[in-house]
Amino acid sequence: FPDTYEVYEDATVEDVLKKMLARMDFFIDKGAKELFQFNDMNVHEALTMASIVEREVRGFEDRRRVVDILIRRRAINWALQVDSTVNYITGGNNPSVSTKDTKIDSFYNTYKYPGLPLGPIAMPSRETLEAVGNPAGNTDNYFLTDTEGNVHYAETLAEHNENVAKYLHND
Repeated sequence: FPDTYEVYEDATVEDVLKKMLARMDFFIDKGAKELFQFNDMNVHEALTMASIVEREVRGFEDRRRVVDILIRRRAINWALQVDSTVNYITGGNNPSVSTKDTKIDSFYNTYKYPGLPLGPIAMPSRETLEAVGNPAGNTDNYFLTDTEGNVHYAETLAEHNENVAKYLHND
């Protein structure tokens, strides 16, 4: 769990990990678990969702909005189609992945397989976990993050394709 920790100088990796896991358990037991369940996610799924959103967008309100989009996609078994999971597979860090990379056969490839990947792809922040517990309802179905970190939303595929052409260099 990302936080500031005080550890003894002779602390082992195991000591540090136990402290981090205890902090995560404390946060989740303080009400986050109920919020995750309200959004039809168990803790593992919520951590996985948060890890994706952590890598996709910055800013609490954007995270809340993107969580809502991804929850709705997941509910109708629509592929999440997030670049961060493809970057996780390839080790890349591109705001727009190649068409070739979206065809990689991996259960982490959210272009190829609908729903959440097997597990988290990054360490989510407390803010992102809070966003997963409290998504911001909206009518958008698409989003993209440009090379400057700005998020652009669209309700229709045509609007999204306009955003892609305007804000990203795609193959």
